[in-house]
Amino acid sequence: MLGYMHRFFGDYELACDLTQDVFLRVISAAPDFRGNCSFLTFLFRVIRNLCIDVMRSRRSRPDAGAASLDDDDCGERPLSEVVPGNSPRGEDRTFSQELSVAVEAALGRLPAEQREVFLMREVEGLKFSQIAEIIGVNENTVKSRMHYALTSLRASLEGFRDGVHG
Repeated sequence: MLGYMHRFFGDYELACDLTQDVFLRVISAAPDFRGNCSFLTFLFRVIRNLCIDVMRSRRSRPDAGAASLDDDDCGERPLSEVVPGNSPRGEDRTFSQELSVAVEAALGRLPAEQREVFLMREVEGLKFSQIAEIIGVNENTVKSRMHYALTSLRASLEGFRDGVHG
């Protein structure tokens, strides 16, 4: 949950603050939970709705001081710290860190609909059917958004695949 929101907004501090809001919303919405879906689906609906509310708030208050999704600085903890490389060689660690920064930047450039599907699938490990239920679209739409996200990420990271980076 924290990791999803951190990568979604690119702001670790904001994600921490929002985590508290998620728990408050879950508690207040608990009477509405009837068991028609899994608790995980219910939780991610709450998280998604909160993220949408925050994004709308940011658009209406551009001077709010929060980091923009387009900023090059994607938060305090880069992906390289979360998933460090296993190689002991310095040049491999440097490459891994450069790749991690590039991945974070590429994620930040994805449209919100693609980014949320990618993060739910790849970071949170949700199934396409669960994601479809959470965001209220059919499963083929989720798969399509995932396809476009992967295509865009591949294009953004093309230089790393070819060994041309830096």
